[in-house]
Amino acid sequence: MTTVKKISKQKNPSSAFKALYVIFGPDAWLVRQETDKLLNQLLSPEQRDMALYQPEADKVSGAEVLDELRTLPFLAERRVVLMKDAEPFAEAYGELLEKYIDSPSPTGVLILTVESWDKRKKLAKKVAAGGSAELIEKGEIKPWDMGRFVADYAQSKGVRLDYAAANLLVELVGNEPGRIAAELDKIILFKQSAKTISAADVEELIGNNRVFDAFEVIDSLTGPNQRQAFDRLRRMFAADRDTEFTVIGAMGYHFRRLFRVKAMVEKGESQQTALEKVGLGKKSKIQERVIQQLGRYSLKVLGRLLGELGEMDYQAKTGKGDIKINMEKFFLRVTTLQKRA
Repeated sequence: MTTVKKISKQKNPSSAFKALYVIFGPDAWLVRQETDKLLNQLLSPEQRDMALYQPEADKVSGAEVLDELRTLPFLAERRVVLMKDAEPFAEAYGELLEKYIDSPSPTGVLILTVESWDKRKKLAKKVAAGGSAELIEKGEIKPWDMGRFVADYAQSKGVRLDYAAANLLVELVGNEPGRIAAELDKIILFKQSAKTISAADVEELIGNNRVFDAFEVIDSLTGPNQRQAFDRLRRMFAADRDTEFTVIGAMGYHFRRLFRVKAMVEKGESQQTALEKVGLGKKSKIQERVIQQLGRYSLKVLGRLLGELGEMDYQAKTGKGDIKINMEKFFLRVTTLQKRA
């Protein structure tokens, strides 16, 4: 009796889901993450070969899509049609989709991903009204929220990322969620069973190469052959397209360490103790070159340079400045302030 009662109350497994989902946002990685999350709820990996159809938006008709949605699923509870970059399809078949929302297939789910979505159009208003359709909007992550995003992403992978590590990762890698996630995945893979990732781990596994490149450029810039620094910077941009996203963070990281050492020394710390506190305590050629750099700048000048890097970072993240041009201007500024210091 108990078994019969449970079966009689069971609902259509598709009823928990909408007939149409529109996943909208300017960041392709965030949209893809949300799409994968929804797809995992709709179909198991083994069901996808038989129950998932992924047509190209500009190469399929509305009638073909509806036929797929109305086809009874085989060895699955529902049939899913996923269409990426679906703006041309939504534009061409908006009226057809409006009618489908009113009378959808009970076992079909259509997912459209779009970068742009005009909320003034009839289809958009119908989707926004709810019922058999849902709009999932993934806005851009604000710069001040990136640290939280990184920590949450790490948590989703079963790893704890402390505050300093999250912010250092953003500083070194840039402001793109997909790029940050890829770098974090590398760290997690390298650390294997580690449950916590520290700032030291980030610096060791990601920061060293980028910070060292920045260090070499800065060292050239503060030395007698300043032209070499501009050549090094241009080679960095030419050799790796990611440089445009990481150079400001790497420069800022190095100048911030110089500032911290200088500030500690002016407050009475020994230079060696101050260097140790910023991770430069080991006697080496690099330490010697850092000491030379410290002698070329006052604390006030280092503060001004950090302020200018902060402004460059803001311009880069808001699309108001050209990173390559701004960095060369910054280099000219460094040489001028160095002479005055």
